[in-house]
Amino acid sequence: MAFLWILSCLAFIGTAYGCGVPAIRPVITGYARIVNGEEAVPHSWPWQVSLQDYTGFHFCGGSLINENWVVTAAHCTIRTSDRVILGEHDRSSSAENIQTLAPGKVFRHPNYNSYTINNDITLIKLATPAQLGTRVSPVCVAETSDNFPGGLRCVTTGWGLTRYNGVQAPQLQQLHHQQRHHTHQAGHPCPTGHTCFPSLCGRDFRQLPRRLEVCDHWLGSDPLQRCQHPPPSAAGCSAPADQH
Repeated sequence: MAFLWILSCLAFIGTAYGCGVPAIRPVITGYARIVNGEEAVPHSWPWQVSLQDYTGFHFCGGSLINENWVVTAAHCTIRTSDRVILGEHDRSSSAENIQTLAPGKVFRHPNYNSYTINNDITLIKLATPAQLGTRVSPVCVAETSDNFPGGLRCVTTGWGLTRYNGVQAPQLQQLHHQQRHHTHQAGHPCPTGHTCFPSLCGRDFRQLPRRLEVCDHWLGSDPLQRCQHPPPSAAGCSAPADQH
């Protein structure tokens, strides 16, 4: 568990009112690896979730997609006895006004494969709704019409290592990188969106992003059954990046 990252993605081009636009504006200063990333402006990624066990140990991240649902990776193995923490920036501080919620139900993708990391998606139905505000708000869920071509600027956030074989950063970190390729799946453009979740633990993040693949219509009555795409990965993107 060398890297405890789940991508929480911002799309400045998001059109759905009430999602994907933080009240506290992020400040992104440059490109870096997630190891030796930079500290995010506190609460500038308000959909970022910390998943913790009953002792308060942070073991995975996730993204709030509305007041009732959080999405994370299936390999995180979330249980209803765990905690969903919203509005947190500094995990070493006891002074932050965080929300501690319980998972009401956990829906892991039935075709998740721990060897290939295919279908690495879990949905968490919160036992009680999140209280939305300036520090807690949802990321946008993908529409089938969304498409991010190569050359976009992307942001990855999470509580990761500050150096190789180092310790986890207590403050939320961010990575600014460039999407290098247009995304395709089975010869066709992948449906892409604003909330994206990778299977990248322990891997070299210089290769990000590998792809943008999102399942759509997975918030229906049987969300996981309706999700037919491979697990989403890589990061959300904003605008064409300078090629230099």
